[in-house]
Amino acid sequence: MSNESGMFDPSRLDSILEKAAEDETGNLNAIINDLIILSRKAGEAGMTLQELAHLATLGHFISKDPDLQKFMNFLLTATQPKEGDETVN
Repeated sequence: MSNESGMFDPSRLDSILEKAAEDETGNLNAIINDLIILSRKAGEAGMTLQELAHLATLGHFISKDPDLQKFMNFLLTATQPKEGDETVN
């Protein structure tokens, strides 16, 4: 399979799928499914592989740092329009 940086190597999925098979909760399978579907949608919407990698990296860092998670939650909620606010379409 061709991709932006050469070839996609399906063998790299082996360790991920083995890890998912060991997860008795099924959470990892659901996450893998969500990541694949959202990544496909992002690619279809014009995002690059590098942009996707940056967002995934950000999400990983947020998961490991409670202060960063609080900051990102603040940023994401602060940018949401409040009920009754006018929005520009």
